[in-house]
This record gives sequence, C-alpha cells and structure tokens, in this order.
Amino acid sequence: MPTPLRGRQRQIGVFDDWLRERSSGRGGVAVIDGTTGIGKTRMLEEVAHLAGERGFTVALGRADRMGGAAPLAVLLDALMGTDPPLVTPGGLADLTTLVDQRLWLLDRIRTALEGRSTQAPVLVAIDDLHWTDLPSLWAIGALVTQLTSERVAWLFTRQSAYPSGELAALLAKLRAVDLLEVTLGPLSAEAARAVAEDLLGAAPDERLRGLIEQAGGCPFLVSEAVRLAAESEESPSGVESVPTPLVPSGHRRLPRLDPAAMRVLEVGAIFGQRFSLRDVAMVLDEPAARLLPAMRTLLDSGLLRDDGGRLAFAHELLWQSAYDQIPPSVRGAYHREAARTLLASGAAPLEVARHVFAGAWPGDDEAADVLLSAAREAVSRAPATASDLYTQVLTLLPEGSAERTRVVVEAVPALTQAGRLEQVREVARGTLAAGVDWASEADIRHKAAIAESLGGNFPAALAQARAGLERPGMPDAQAALLRGTEALELAWMMDFAPAMLSARLAVRQGEGAGERLAVSMGLIAEAMAQRLQGQLTHTLTLIEQASADLVGLDTQAARWLNPRRWQAWLLTGLDRFEEADAALAVARHDLEAYGLGFMLNTWHGYTALLRLAEGHLDDAVAAAEAAVEISEQLRNTALWPSALAVLARVALSRGDIEAARGYVDYHPPYGGSIFDLDLDLARGMVADATGDPGAAVETMRPLWRTFPDHFGILAMEPPTAATLVRIALRAGRRDVATVTVEASTRLAELNPRVASVTGAAAHAAGLLHDDPDELVQAALHYQAGPRPLARAGACLDSAVALVAHGRQDEAVPQFEHALRVFTRADATAEAERVRVRLRALGQRRQDRAIPARPTTGWAALSESELRVARLVAAGLTNRAVADRLSLSPHTVDSHLRHIFAKLRINTRVDLTRAVLAHEATVSGSLA
Repeated sequence: MPTPLRGRQRQIGVFDDWLRERSSGRGGVAVIDGTTGIGKTRMLEEVAHLAGERGFTVALGRADRMGGAAPLAVLLDALMGTDPPLVTPGGLADLTTLVDQRLWLLDRIRTALEGRSTQAPVLVAIDDLHWTDLPSLWAIGALVTQLTSERVAWLFTRQSAYPSGELAALLAKLRAVDLLEVTLGPLSAEAARAVAEDLLGAAPDERLRGLIEQAGGCPFLVSEAVRLAAESEESPSGVESVPTPLVPSGHRRLPRLDPAAMRVLEVGAIFGQRFSLRDVAMVLDEPAARLLPAMRTLLDSGLLRDDGGRLAFAHELLWQSAYDQIPPSVRGAYHREAARTLLASGAAPLEVARHVFAGAWPGDDEAADVLLSAAREAVSRAPATASDLYTQVLTLLPEGSAERTRVVVEAVPALTQAGRLEQVREVARGTLAAGVDWASEADIRHKAAIAESLGGNFPAALAQARAGLERPGMPDAQAALLRGTEALELAWMMDFAPAMLSARLAVRQGEGAGERLAVSMGLIAEAMAQRLQGQLTHTLTLIEQASADLVGLDTQAARWLNPRRWQAWLLTGLDRFEEADAALAVARHDLEAYGLGFMLNTWHGYTALLRLAEGHLDDAVAAAEAAVEISEQLRNTALWPSALAVLARVALSRGDIEAARGYVDYHPPYGGSIFDLDLDLARGMVADATGDPGAAVETMRPLWRTFPDHFGILAMEPPTAATLVRIALRAGRRDVATVTVEASTRLAELNPRVASVTGAAAHAAGLLHDDPDELVQAALHYQAGPRPLARAGACLDSAVALVAHGRQDEAVPQFEHALRVFTRADATAEAERVRVRLRALGQRRQDRAIPARPTTGWAALSESELRVARLVAAGLTNRAVADRLSLSPHTVDSHLRHIFAKLRINTRVDLTRAVLAHEATVSGSLA
C-alpha cells in the first residue's frame, strides 16, 4: 500500500468483522458502491490485504471496459492468479470437447473453491463488477448461492451510475442470500488533508488547502489537486481550481505531453486500462526500445503506473480522457491495427473480437471472418457471448448473401442455448424473407422449431415446419426432416391423428432419403401418440427403434433429440422402475459426454417423476428442485411444469398448501401441451386442498375432457384416476367421475399386465361405486407393482369405505398399512389423516405403534440425506459426493439445503461437527 487509507476506519472495522464471520465457516457477499474516484478500488485492496493477513486465499480480478470478449475471463483470471492457482488451464482442457460447457465449467470452479475452503477461507474480490463480462456475472450468481455453506467470501466494487439489467438481477440474487452493502461517501475535510499530506510528505499550505476543499472529499480529486500544484510553476498559485469528476485533470495534462508520449498513450488506451508496451510498439510499427522515453514520461507524469510487467492508467478517468481524445476515424483504425497485432502475436479471435468490431464496417469480410471464429470459440462456454458475436457478424454481411445464410444456420442453435427465443424468430424471419436455398430453409426452420419447442411455443414450432413443407420442390431429405418436426410438435400438442400420419410419413420419407434423424423423430412422435392412446408397451418398442436409428449419427440435432430420456419416462409408466433408472443413467451419461448442459433439467425432471412414483419424496423434491434451478440458470423451460407439479404434490402430501400454491403459480402453462398435464393435475389438487373441489374440477378440465379421444394424464400416471374421481365426487360432478372411470377401465383392458394400470382402474371404479371390496382389490393389484403411495391411497380409501359399510375390523389393517407407507415417505399430512381415522375408531394403540417422523434432528433425515451428510462430513466435495452416489451436484445441493434446515445448521463445518457428535453418541449407546 503506497499510502495509508484515510477516513475509512469505520468501513474497515465493518469489513474486519465481516471477514472474521466468513472465516468461521459461512460464506457471504459484500459490495462496495460509490462514485468514480471515491476510493472503491483502494478499499477493495485494503480488505484483500486484511484477508490475506487473516489466512484467506485471495483471488483478485479486475474488469476492464475495453477487455476482450472471452467469457468468464474476469473470474477465471482471478482464480488462476492465486498461489497455488485455484484453477489452471490444464484443469479445464478436457471440457473443450463439450457442446455446452457452462454447467461443467461451473462445477470445476465450484469444486476448486470447495476444496480450497476446507484448508483455508477464500476471498474472491472483483473490481468494477459493472464492467464484468456477462458469463462471469452468471457464474458469480450461481456460485454465490451454491457456496453459502462454505468458507468462501465474495467482494465486489460497482458504480450505480452504470446500471444494467444483468447486474441488477445479480444484485437482487445476492441480496436474497446475505449481502453487505457499503457505500463510500466523500472524505471528511480532515481526512482529505491527511491524504494530501501523505502524498506531499508535508502539511499542505493554505492555497493547497483551498484546492483540497474544492475536491469535495473525493480522494482521486484530492490527489489530482496535489499533482497539479506540484506541476505548476508557481505552486500552488498557478492552479486556479480542481477539475470536477466529469472533467478530470487528465484533460489538462494531455496537451502538455510531447507527440511521442501522446501517441503511446492513445494507442495504449485502445487496448484498455492495462496494456503492454510491446503491443503498442507493434501497432506503431516501431521498436519497443524507441518508445521507452515516452513511457518514462507517462510514468513520471502519473498518467500511467507499472502493473506487474504491464502498464496501467492510474485511474479509469484518465483512461477515459485519453480514449476520448482520439478522433473516431483514427480510433477505428487503431482498433483494426490492435486486432491485427494481437492476432499476429497468437491471440485467439475471441480475445480481439471487441477491437475487430470497433474497427469494422459493413461488407468487411476480414472482420466477419474473425468474429465468426470468435463466436465458434465462445459458443460452448458462453452461448450468450457467441450470440452477440453472431449478431455482430450478421450486421457486416449483406442481406440475402449465401454467407449470411450459413451464419444464420450456425447462429440459431447458439441463440437457442442462450434462451434468446425472440432473436431466433427475428433472425429466421428476416433471412427466410430474403430467400434461401431449400436445404438452408429446412435447416433454419427445423432449428427455429426446436427453439420454439424449448420455449414452450409449440404452435409456433409447428408453423415453422409447415411453412417449409409448403415450399414447392422441397427435396425429400429436407422434407422428411420438416415432417418429423411437424409430427413431434403435433404429438406435444396432443393432436394425435395428424401426428400419427406425419410421423409415419416422416419415417417413410426419411428411410427413402437416408435422413436418419427424421426417422428417429417420426418414431418418437408416434411413440408419444401411441402412449396417450394407451399402447404403453408398443411405445417402448418405438423409442428403442428411435435410439437405434441414431447410433453413430454424431450431429448436434441427434444429440439434442436424445430418445433415452423419453424411454425412462415410458418405462416409469410401465412400472419398470429399475429399467427406468438404468435408462436415466444412460441418458445422463450421453448428456454429460456431449456437454448438453442446457438439457440436463429434463433429466432431473424425469428423475423427479420416477422418485415420486417410487414414494421417495425427499429424493423427488431434490431432483425437481435441481430441474428448476438448472432451468433458471440456463433459461430453458423444458419440463418445468412437471418439476413444479412434483414439488406442489409433495408439499400437499406434507400439508403445506401455501408452498404448493406457490409452485403451481410459479410458471405459466405451456398452453394445451402434453407437458401441461402434470401441472394441471397439481393445480386442481391445490384448489381441492383449499376447500374448493368445484374450482378444482374446472382447473383440471384439460385432463378429463380429452378422455373420449385419448388417455392423457392416465397414460402417464395411471393412479391419478383415483384423484380425479375423488375430487369430482366431492364437487358433485358424477359425470366427470364416470368419464374418468370409463377411460381408466379402457386403459386397463389395453394393458392388463401393468399392475398400476389395473390397480388404478379398480381404485377409480371402487370410489365411483362406493364399493369397499373393489377398493381392497385395487390395493391388491397395486401390491404387485412398485408404487407404494398408490397402494397406500387405495388402502386408505378402502378402509374409509369399509368403515362406512360397518366393516370396521377389516378397515383397521388397511389403515395401518397406509399409515406405515405415508409415515415412511414423510407424507405427514396424509399420515395425519389416517391417524385421525384410527383415533375415531378408538385405535390409539395402533396409531402410537407407528410414530410420526420428526421434522428436525437426525431422525428427520431420509436415507439419501444421511448418505449425503456422512460423505460431506468425511470431507468430500459436492462433485465427489455426486459421483459416489450416482447423483448430480445439483441434487446434492438440494439434499444439503434440506439437511441444514432439518439439523438447524448453516455450514459444512457445522455439519461435520454434527455428524461426528451423532456417530459418537450412536457408538456410545451401542457400547
């Protein structure tokens, strides 16, 4: 530190306490805010110095307004700069093969921070957060929320004068965690004079004190006043006033520079606030040695400082002054030369993209080529950055050109991965209107349809496919691809008759043209249609054929299709849970092998549905929460409705109606699609739980009104038939109950060997007919299958009916079985309903024999949570725990949040202590 930090003792005390709390085990975030020149960077450096003295590993990063477009550059530079480095380029090298690196890159960074924090607390300090690249902002937001239980602290500086939507969203996220916000105001007059005295080495005289007062307590302007006074021939009488922050004294100093120094300063400013003399020399085409006198002049003037082998502007305002001095036409030429210089010295296109675009003009093919290379370099790590670069390329290429069309075909998947659906529409619309060849049109429309589907707009996706099919002369291969797209969209929209026709035509055309992707899409579409028409076993055959057709087809579209995840969904409906688990494992392996992170939320969603069916409610919640978290992080809403429905249904089973209502209201429905059925069911269940079964029946209208045409929700989750009938009868809608029973019975006739289907039909019919024997038979059907909660529900309904028919003794065993299952699953509200019934029968002994599961303490943890807790206490990172238990790190995160809540702790350190104490208690009791 060159001089003491003056006038900030109170803030230093606050940060000293903050660091002490962070070192004790719980992470936290702090932001230093203030105007330009107020001393934010100096404060950050002081806190980083304090952290180092306290034993923290300090990762320090600085953002630059003219920094390159390299994604995550600021964050990775900080983490690579520690001793030893938290992250190394070699440690990330294997990720380069992945299509979408974001989640895996985040996982590597997180694992590195977790691992280091077990040895010492870590401080990640980023200066000028408002200039930080967007991928770094995204990663910071994710890491902060994921690492709250670790000894990882985050410190940022920012200026509210430079707002952005992304930064505002990040700050809102940080405030929801635990954010310390410190705003630096002006220094007191005494502190400002002390700053001047530190710089002068002596007390300022009366004239300089007057200048210091004009500085208004801004440390930068105080130092500028001292410098101006020192440079004046009649110090300080030659200085009339201190410049305001908007007109820094750099403007006064620049004209006094000799031409050689001025050229070095201008070219240096092109590179940003930090640059190398070597790069400046290459742009000026002069030996670096010849520029040394100019460099010394700039260092002596205080405009530049040495920054570890590079040159840096002494302040952002000085850089801004130098940059603004350059005429726009000259500035563009300098940027072009800077780009050529950096490329010639081995820099990647991504590092020079900002210079290229700043110096480019429409029709600049050289600039377009570099930006296109940069976009391809960025797409796997940061689709949003790649999307910006593709957009820049398109502004340079003429409308209707073949090259522009090729770039659009490339850009649409990147825009899709970045969640920029509106931009996909705009780019596709403009390009297609200009006229393109058949192959390009089919490719653009197919990819735009995928984007629309992932965004939940299935009618728009269907329109894209049909518009391409209407073009006369479309070749067979392209027509097959669009026909397969049409079939899939029709299947998602549950328009099954035309879906089947399109699916079979896509298969026939695809086979004839050798378009295997179209064949696979047609088979998947037919499988979805056949499933909802009740042909459950046949659908599995179709999906297996679809998977086989993609073997060896190594294209992005084939990877995105990934039929294995649908295979797991179908196997779940057939009660083949072990096979469904195996299919999910294969699907996850494929997604991770190709790096399809933006599709992982679908894997978590199908896993949540399987765990719910198994009666593993805590595991279902963990998987569903992971699905929602990934959807939010990557802006992909696929399977959100199903994940939210799982969370709502578990909340209802535990008596938390408000939480359930929050889940079903969290995201708008897709609108008449197959993916809405789960959420429509959950919305109806919430309405019924609030005492309005009539509203519930209307909410669930999309479920039961289609039963004459197809089986809908019953084909995906047969036991829901009983839920629909029960609610319909409570609402006095026997017509709805009857339609549901008829549909469930037809489904059972088509699938007599699927226990949950036959059990569901008997269950629904028993409720409609108030037949206790039929309800008992339903429970027996369920007993042959793997759905414990479905059987418990049938046992409960049969017991209630038996009591109503005076067969009390027969009811008790049914109640007891239901109570055991609900208690084991921690379905507390369901279990309490059974207890109330048993008490009404005077069966308190049986009630007490199955104690309720506690909500806190070790006994409240599920088996999965206990496994996670023990491995974390053993020192494993979340990634290591996930690998050991064949989970995802996001699922482990969810389990840990619930473990902390149940044990009433906040950190991994607390968890380790709690596990050791618990194990010691257990060992002692056994001894």
